[in-house]
Amino acid sequence: MALRLIKHRLLTCEVSDASRSFPRPCHTGSTDEYGRGILLVSRLSRSWGCRWTTGGKVVWAEQDLPGHDGKDLA
Repeated sequence: MALRLIKHRLLTCEVSDASRSFPRPCHTGSTDEYGRGILLVSRLSRSWGCRWTTGGKVVWAEQDLPGHDGKDLA
């Protein structure tokens, strides 16, 4: 597992692992111990996604930086 943060016009957070399963937001019960991670990512980020690598996958999420609304992105 690895974490990479990229600061440009947005903050991009990438988490890579060896799993080939696609992350899916799921709705959990109040007593469930697992399954909230990507739901939180989807609610707190501007956008998110997943891309496959030769060793597994990278899940990425983008957030606006303070003072930057991201509208000037092409």
